[in-house]
Amino acid sequence: MNLKSFSKSFFEDHIKKYKLVFFCSFSVGILISATPYIYKVIKNYKLTQEIKKEKLLQIEKLEKKCKDSNSDYSKYLILGFPKTAISKFDICMKEK
Repeated sequence: MNLKSFSKSFFEDHIKKYKLVFFCSFSVGILISATPYIYKVIKNYKLTQEIKKEKLLQIEKLEKKCKDSNSDYSKYLILGFPKTAISKFDICMKEK
């Protein structure tokens, strides 16, 4: 038996024997190298969610202001003109 065939059979035996260990080591290496990118994606996702929440709060505040008791919307609604009240509300929302 020569050295070349011995090293080839030795390598093949170890691959068969430690296939799971090789796979786990490879997976851990990929996970470690991808960690900064995963962190960045999670951070960007949280930031976009925070921006969406802030925009929703601003819209709610604006709606509250446009539907205030002194607004044109409430005045026309009290007078019995719901279509005009809605159009005034839309105008108020677009202005601000």
